[in-house]
Amino acid sequence: MEDASSQRQTPKVQSISRRFSYAFIGVVTLLLFGFAAVAIFINITETEKELERRLDYSLNLSRTSLPKALWNLDDDVVDDFVESLFLDEAIAHATVMWANQVIIERTRESFQGTDFSNPDQSSPLIVKTSDILFEGNKVGAIRIAMSRESVRDELILNISGIIALTILIIVGISLTSVAITSRYISRPLLQLQNSATSIAHGDLEAPIEISGRDEIGTLARDLNAMRESIKKLFEELRESNEKLEEYGRTLEQKVEDRTAELEHAMGEAQEARAAAEEANKAKSHFLANMSHELRTPLNAILGYTELILDNMYGEVPEKSREVLERVEYNGRHLLGLINDVLDLSKIEAGALTLSLADYSMKEVVTTVITAVEALAMEKKLALKAAVPPDLPIGKGDEQRLTQVLLNLVGNAIKFTDEGEVSLQVRASNSEFLVSVTDTGLGISEADQQKIMEEFQQADASSTREKGGTGLGLAIAKHLVEMHGGRLWVESRPGKGSTFSFTVPVRVEEAKEAT
Repeated sequence: MEDASSQRQTPKVQSISRRFSYAFIGVVTLLLFGFAAVAIFINITETEKELERRLDYSLNLSRTSLPKALWNLDDDVVDDFVESLFLDEAIAHATVMWANQVIIERTRESFQGTDFSNPDQSSPLIVKTSDILFEGNKVGAIRIAMSRESVRDELILNISGIIALTILIIVGISLTSVAITSRYISRPLLQLQNSATSIAHGDLEAPIEISGRDEIGTLARDLNAMRESIKKLFEELRESNEKLEEYGRTLEQKVEDRTAELEHAMGEAQEARAAAEEANKAKSHFLANMSHELRTPLNAILGYTELILDNMYGEVPEKSREVLERVEYNGRHLLGLINDVLDLSKIEAGALTLSLADYSMKEVVTTVITAVEALAMEKKLALKAAVPPDLPIGKGDEQRLTQVLLNLVGNAIKFTDEGEVSLQVRASNSEFLVSVTDTGLGISEADQQKIMEEFQQADASSTREKGGTGLGLAIAKHLVEMHGGRLWVESRPGKGSTFSFTVPVRVEEAKEAT
């Protein structure tokens, strides 16, 4: 019970809304601070322009008010005019010159000792000089210096307001993003992922929220339809097994009751055998039909999942993509199980045929190694292959031989925790001999025969932990025998295992599997 419960546990999923919100808030923050920087720059620029306008206004006023006073050398009027200029608190200095002589010069106390004739770029002053003309003749000049510090407090207040407003907008967007993402994306996807995981582990009563009207709701309804089809399949399988058991009990009873009447008993036995075979065929046809029925909703689920992952319904957050990839992985795992059941039902019904054509055994090995290389690297296992360069071109069903070899190498990696998995191919006496050797736990003699049968696995606890349906080796054995070859295992507990099979180099006609 502890093993089962541990298998049902799923890794803790980090908050999807948190990761999406962090990314979204980061982008919004950069944009808003960019806008704030632009606004501050514009504010500073406009303040500078306003000081320039005020200074130009004072100069224009001087060119209007001082010409006659300078012509008449009326110092009182000039002095009163300069006094009026200093009513503007931004004015720091003013100098009025007649010819080349300074007749009036006034400076605010805070700027005493400042050189107003040549301020640099970093100076807090704006200095401008203008000639005074009377009837077209220059009678003097005026130089006015205006301080930027006079508007510093107003500028700081404006900048503080812009920054505060920016922070307030960022906080509002952050809270809204977290709430919306958690409610409409993270929570529904996490519920759907938990339901899919429970169903994949055999809990067919797991609750599925199907009230949504969006793509996630459609995905949930398809998952629920698949769950109902699986329940129906299991119920009909149970009824089929009960019928088979009833046929077996009937057959045994008839044989026991009519032992004395051998001829009649044999007739009854043949009838019962025919009935059992018919029931077995019915089971095989039923499995084939139900496998097709299961694939329809499952393919729909996988199709919608792929559309969402391909951003057909909008951009998918990274954490949502991780959850959807888990749903897709479980769906494809279930589809593989259904395909195994379908292959087995075809074999039992005699409907599976080989597509014979020329093939390269070296390419078959390369395809398998490429497919399982990532699994071996994940478990830190050495994966080796020894294939002679002069192998002859074979004739057979390349796809089915690839399926056999992929099953053997995949099992070797699954049941090996350290060491290596090696694959070797040889050709002799018009046969290919293919061997897959691992350094795993090994298999007892009692289990070596059992693992080749349908729905059978070794009883070791490690085998149960690895999972599986017990169909892979049975299907592989049937496919090898249809090629006219055989499959066997050599193993000792604690010493690893070697699975081998032979097939004719040139298969001219498919054989009947035993």
